[in-house]
Amino acid sequence: MCPLLAPYFSEWSDPLPSTGSDHILILLSFNAAQFRGPPPQANWARTDWPQVHEALKSRRSPPPLPTSRSLGVWFDTNLNKISTTFALQTPLKWVIHRFKPWWTTRLSALRKAYNSTLRASKRECHDSPLLMSDRAARSSDFKAIKKAKRDHWCEFLMMATPQTVWTA
Repeated sequence: MCPLLAPYFSEWSDPLPSTGSDHILILLSFNAAQFRGPPPQANWARTDWPQVHEALKSRRSPPPLPTSRSLGVWFDTNLNKISTTFALQTPLKWVIHRFKPWWTTRLSALRKAYNSTLRASKRECHDSPLLMSDRAARSSDFKAIKKAKRDHWCEFLMMATPQTVWTA
């Protein structure tokens, strides 16, 4: 069994009567309620670094000649301040299961334009200029996606090493 699926495995059974063959149907059951996407992660690219820098400058230095108790209190207090600062100044990003590393903001804009012209052409189905603009938007959208995929693949192959070539 795949080790990644092992935590979700609940039971197995052989529902059919024996036929004397060593080939039998085995029914595996998995607990689908446990399948969840990964938790959100910090989006460090969108962190407000000047605010973080200012907040970190205001932290206190450790007490002179600290006891283990006073050092523990100082550490816990400063750790909470730093954690809170980063939590407030760093937005979260959701990890998407079907992430497309080749997708760009330009492709998003082209897709938005294509969807807009598609809706307009469906509203006014007999308008020839709208149908032509819909076809042009669809064509440019699909061509841009194809080019982005090809460029990403070529970049991946250029960066491939003997260890990573097998992922291709």
